Amino acid sequence: MKVVKYSEYSKINEEFVLSAIKGALGKLFGFFANAFKDLGADFKSMFKEDDPSTIKDIVMKNVDQAVDGAQKEITNLKSDGDVLGIVDNMVTQLVELGNNITKDVEGALGKEKSKPVEEISKALLLGNKEVDWVGIVGALDPAAGILKKDINFAYSKKKFVESVNKGKDLNQKKTLASKFLDDFQKTIRAELEKAVTDEEIKTLYDKMKGGDAGTDLELKEGDMVVYLLKGKKKEEFDEKKKPEEQKDVVGVKKIEKIDGDKITFLDKDGKPTILKTKAEILKKVEVEMGQNAKKVADSLGKIKQDEEKMGKVATFAEFIQDDKNKDKLAEIEKILSGGEQPAAQA
Repeated sequence: MKVVKYSEYSKINEEFVLSAIKGALGKLFGFFANAFKDLGADFKSMFKEDDPSTIKDIVMKNVDQAVDGAQKEITNLKSDGDVLGIVDNMVTQLVELGNNITKDVEGALGKEKSKPVEEISKALLLGNKEVDWVGIVGALDPAAGILKKDINFAYSKKKFVESVNKGKDLNQKKTLASKFLDDFQKTIRAELEKAVTDEEIKTLYDKMKGGDAGTDLELKEGDMVVYLLKGKKKEEFDEKKKPEEQKDVVGVKKIEKIDGDKITFLDKDGKPTILKTKAEILKKVEVEMGQNAKKVADSLGKIKQDEEKMGKVATFAEFIQDDKNKDKLAEIEKILSGGEQPAAQA
């Protein structure tokens, strides 16, 4: 019996991940991916706005269909490597589905209603910190999920390789692979139900629908905000931690320019090279004021009803920002500090 070690399998499988899947395995995953072709139609017919737990039913229906379709093609696989690559390539397809589900949801429900449905679908597939669920992807392969957390799922990619390797020949490996996928289907729904209750989905849906998402922030140029770094997702940001503790996930900068949905920030060289969309802005940051700033705010509060005085303050603020007024400002500072008075003009 030829046993392929997990580490060896991982090396072999790089070919599948880095290039197009070919041959019998490619056909199998054509069946797997093809099952999602009606996903948009399912959202249109099955989703109920007053019962967002229907999102769970839609996701699981399509995952089940995909696994069923893949199982039918197992008999056509030609090598041990093809069989051992099944779950890893399932993970690849599910990640692809999660990352590109927007078009299916928007096409079915329209852009206005789609955002919370899209985010919950992604959470069920890829994982979510708020409900502490690793996602179907994370259960299969912890390294591929959002949370990178191993729940020791009985039907993970690693367990699949161990199980299939018990087969003495290719046919036995195919039989074991098929049984493993059967058991996965029976177990993953129960695991999902236990980890993410209908009540949690409803709470998450209502929160997102209520405008808690970053796209609904009222932003203006000059605002200090927290934004996602390239390739990062909202689910990776931990609200309980400070942004500076998550520098591999988010950045904090002042908005330089807003042009529709496009947000521009200055890079470390002062150039406008950092471009984001509103969806990538997580929240505003309250800038802590120094003692002088607090003193100014307190003083302005006392005269804010006096338009004449506030107008003078505005004029003076503009005056001190202009470098051309440096010398004049020095003279004014002397007067304010009780120092030498400027000479009278002849």
